[in-house]
Amino acid sequence: MNDDRFAGRFAIAAGGARGIGFAIAKRLAAEDATTAIAGIDGKEP
Repeated sequence: MNDDRFAGRFAIAAGGARGIGFAIAKRLAAEDATTAIAGIDGKEP
């Protein structure tokens, strides 16, 4: 597996607060993508 295939790229992980979206965001960041995570965890501020 090539660990830098996303190097120099930008990724937005929708649903990144938890679950599959969070796992995807972690993986993208591990592969050197600049990662923005967007998600709602369902808790009121």
